[in-house]
Amino acid sequence: MTKNSLFLLVVIIVVGFAVWFAKFGQDLKRTQEIVSEQNDDTQRLLRRRTTAAVAEPTVAASLPDNSVRKNQLQQEIQSLSNQLYQENQKLETQQQYIDDIRRRSNPTQTELSYRNQISNATQEISYLTDLLRGDQMSESDIQREAQRLQTEQDTSLRFYQEQMDQNIRDQEALLRNTQEEIAFWNLNNNYINEKQARLQTLQQLLIDQTQQLQNMKVQKLELSARALEQSQAIQTQARQVASDNAQAREETQSEITSLREDIQRLEYAYRQRRYSQMSGQSQAQQAERNLQGQQEVIRSIQELLREKQAQLNQLQ
Repeated sequence: MTKNSLFLLVVIIVVGFAVWFAKFGQDLKRTQEIVSEQNDDTQRLLRRRTTAAVAEPTVAASLPDNSVRKNQLQQEIQSLSNQLYQENQKLETQQQYIDDIRRRSNPTQTELSYRNQISNATQEISYLTDLLRGDQMSESDIQREAQRLQTEQDTSLRFYQEQMDQNIRDQEALLRNTQEEIAFWNLNNNYINEKQARLQTLQQLLIDQTQQLQNMKVQKLELSARALEQSQAIQTQARQVASDNAQAREETQSEITSLREDIQRLEYAYRQRRYSQMSGQSQAQQAERNLQGQQEVIRSIQELLREKQAQLNQLQ
């Protein structure tokens, strides 16, 4: 990892933690507001209940009329019923809030996807690494094969050159024999008629043998030229294969680097998800305590409501 990449990773982590702490602070503030709100409601309810308990004898003493007391109880029952409805709404909101936190705190398909992607990328890196080793071995095999072909060609070339040299030597010997015979007949004056015919035949044979010798030498040169072309072709092909392999290795290595960067990104996202879950679990615990407090408020209202309803029933 380069210095710039390390610096960038540190910056990303710091920013991620800052965002997480900001969100955690908002959720904590919200939780504290709910707790404060519930405490205020509880205190208000208790004060009302105490006031009602103290006021009842006074009203009964000062206003013995049952109709006045009934009206008062009906108003209190209605007020408590309204408050109970509001507290139940708060309870429902808190329950939804807890359910939302739990959903965010539990392992999700996204986390499973993170782990699967990390596993797949790791396996792909292992496969590509093995492929790189295989390419290196393949390049060595190609070089050995090129050397083998070159050796075989050199061996064949030497064999054919030796054959051509031997044929050229044999042809040169035939040519010398023809030249010697021509020289013999040129000096022979005994067989005039036969001499002319023989010389004419030998002269044509000399021309043919000379041409054939020349063709052999040309074939030898062509054989050497073709062998040189084949050697160059073998080397060119080997270099091309080596170049292709080098490019393929570079692309494979680049893909491995990209996969490793993906793994780092996925691991960072997974850790952030886990941090969020830990925060969510703490928030859920606090929210559950708040929910229990809200349930206690509702039970107190319900108990007071039953008392008022019982008092009202006694006046019927």
